[in-house]
Amino acid sequence: MNPFAPRQIKLALLVALLASTACPHQALGQTESQAVGQSAAPGRHAPPQRSGVLTLTLNGVSRQISPPDFASMPQSTLKVHNTHSGRDEVYTGVAVSDLLRASGLTFSPETQSTFLRSYMRAQGTDFYFVLYSASEISPDLNTASVIVATRVDGHDLGDDGAFKLVSSGDKRPLRWVRNLLSLTLATVN
Repeated sequence: MNPFAPRQIKLALLVALLASTACPHQALGQTESQAVGQSAAPGRHAPPQRSGVLTLTLNGVSRQISPPDFASMPQSTLKVHNTHSGRDEVYTGVAVSDLLRASGLTFSPETQSTFLRSYMRAQGTDFYFVLYSASEISPDLNTASVIVATRVDGHDLGDDGAFKLVSSGDKRPLRWVRNLLSLTLATVN
């Protein structure tokens, strides 16, 4: 018997579990476009709905944040090169670390182990989601900036919704999330 067989079975079960939780509608036999009542060409994402309110969840406790709420928070500016558009862009919004701080989570010697074992899931209205480690979004631990933008080049985000997650640490904008719907921070124990 292959000594790695139990490990291979566990890996296959883990992959199946992750695939079923990545898009719950697919686990139910629906495509993303069927779930939101829209049609999309095979192999393409459903057209995104425009984001309007951001849900911030920290270890199971959620709060809604609207664009006017963002206007009253400290604003950050981030100049990045967008390889999709082929040009430099200037985004304005609120640093994710400031959102966490406003919700009571700050980096300190007491919270260091929590930050090192936590991750943030950012999801858009089209079900696209990405992950960041909490240490990537903390200016105390990382030189890159991650913001929830509300403006680009002095204008509204347009088709990108009311909120867009933007990072200065990635060479390509693959972890930027248009029409940002939710940020969820969780800690692995």
